[in-house]
Amino acid sequence: MKMYDVIVIGGSAAGLTAAQTVRRHYPNKSILVIRKEERVLIPCGIPYIFG
Repeated sequence: MKMYDVIVIGGSAAGLTAAQTVRRHYPNKSILVIRKEERVLIPCGIPYIFG
């Protein structure tokens, strides 16, 4: 069984933002994102315009 430092459940906009934030602040940590969907659906592009 592989061990991860951070596990994010949910791969929509909030989940991916959480994973990116962890990667930015802790680049050596291992991250696992668990989601049902094969592709990410972005409901609104406004957060990405200002982010």
